[in-house]
Amino acid sequence: MEDPPNIQRVEAHALRLATGATPEAPPPPPPEVVGGHEQYKVNEILNSRKRRRYGIEYLINWKGYRPKDCTWAIPSDIKADNTIKELHEKYPDWPKPYIKKAADIRCADIEEQPLVNSTGRTTVPDP
Repeated sequence: MEDPPNIQRVEAHALRLATGATPEAPPPPPPEVVGGHEQYKVNEILNSRKRRRYGIEYLINWKGYRPKDCTWAIPSDIKADNTIKELHEKYPDWPKPYIKKAADIRCADIEEQPLVNSTGRTTVPDP
């Protein structure tokens, strides 16, 4: 007597769990080639971390790839500015790149210094 199909599926699933075998995943999409360079699409940014050498890295889930294929990438390698901005708005405490803004420099912090020309004479700038 033959086992019903649902019993066969359960046995196959148990065998996969026991042996670590998984059904074949579809192959990932090929990268786009732009200017002679391969480019992959970002599905989601999962995390960020500070690194000495690069400043910051992002954990990327690439579109069409499995979760185990996630990799860390530096911001200059990622063409997903809106996704990065949304990530930092959603998680403001996560590490992010530091960009010094003009607003961070106040005029009060800059003392007016007299100008000295090449002859050593002090000059006053025109008003």
